Amino acid sequence: MQIGYELENLKRIMVSVLVLVSCYSVAVAENLWKVTLVISGFLLLADMILAREVPSKMAWALLLVFAINLFSTLIHGNLDIGLLKLYAMAIVYILWCDYYCRCYTRVFVNTHLITVGLILLIQVFFQFTNPALFGETLAGNMVNFLASDNMMCYYVLPFLMLVAVSALHRNSRIDLISWLLIVVCLAGIVLSASGTGIVGCFFFAGMLILCLLFGNKFRFPITVFYAVYILFLIGVAVFSIQDYAANFLYEVLGKSTTFTGRTFIWERVPEYVAQSPLIGYGTSGSGRAQVIWIGTDVSDKFLWNAYWSAHNYFFNILIEGGFLEFFAYLGVLFTATKSLKNGTDRMIGNVISVGILSMFILYTAEGELLGPAQYLMFFLAYYNQMFVRTNQSRKQEIHFHKVRTGFLQRKTLLRLR
Repeated sequence: MQIGYELENLKRIMVSVLVLVSCYSVAVAENLWKVTLVISGFLLLADMILAREVPSKMAWALLLVFAINLFSTLIHGNLDIGLLKLYAMAIVYILWCDYYCRCYTRVFVNTHLITVGLILLIQVFFQFTNPALFGETLAGNMVNFLASDNMMCYYVLPFLMLVAVSALHRNSRIDLISWLLIVVCLAGIVLSASGTGIVGCFFFAGMLILCLLFGNKFRFPITVFYAVYILFLIGVAVFSIQDYAANFLYEVLGKSTTFTGRTFIWERVPEYVAQSPLIGYGTSGSGRAQVIWIGTDVSDKFLWNAYWSAHNYFFNILIEGGFLEFFAYLGVLFTATKSLKNGTDRMIGNVISVGILSMFILYTAEGELLGPAQYLMFFLAYYNQMFVRTNQSRKQEIHFHKVRTGFLQRKTLLRLR
């Protein structure tokens, strides 16, 4: 019986590593991830069928978003074998996250931490030693081992969320190894010189410290976070509030108030959404719909006479799948928010909430629907009860609270005397 259990566990570890290699090695190992994707997808589906496991509400909600995007891409004649592989990769990752996070949480967490941690360590090593080794994009971003400079943060931030949540689940604190992982990830983001990535990831790190200090005293309201972000996005895209921080953007982040020409693109989004409001335009071979034409009527010459993606995650959703896909995505947010509100561990819920808000900050300047790693945050939110801190950790926390409360009470009595 023990040998059978160990073999089953070994198989689950192998499937997990194959899935993660498929999703985290696209930039430099295209042929490798195609093979690992087929193998892991087959083994995963076979296991789910034999175990009679069905996807959760969260998985179905995300799959609906992809189905709408795929339908729009198909009817606009943009679907090719490259895009099919990207859709397949995202679907396999979502099903794996859903099934393993629910049924094999320890395998899910440990394989994630070890496999992705090693990949990110290799990424940072090459960023230090030879950043141009894997080439350069047309926009001047280094390709790197894992992803280009401006896309790296979308892999790193969900991983940071998992590092923090798993450490709190085990110890009710962030241990030394977890802090080292966080520092390595932040170093990679700094080396990538992505302004949005630096703001988003360091915002999460700062909020994580606040959670550790005050996370048990109150619950961070995620719905308020959504409202704040919407106001922020409207302020940036419509009222150009970033002009008030021009010195910080230029001197600290090395960016202009147009966010490297993005505001010129955002101005055209309503026009293109109005032309195909229901199902959008679908995506293209690059993984993002590039349908917004910029002529010579803008000051940024780099944008002239070319088609561009919306360079904003939520605008991309409207462009690619119209309001149909946008409302389906709202269903994903509703499902995640409802699960977080029903959670019993405030600290875990707060860390996940600020992680989602940090991802929204990243989504302001970039983001593509078919990048699977970003959806880890929704499964952490949906299955937050799986990461409730252990009884021993909670006992230690309660003991510390009692000691601290008793000390304060004695201090107050001494003052009264």
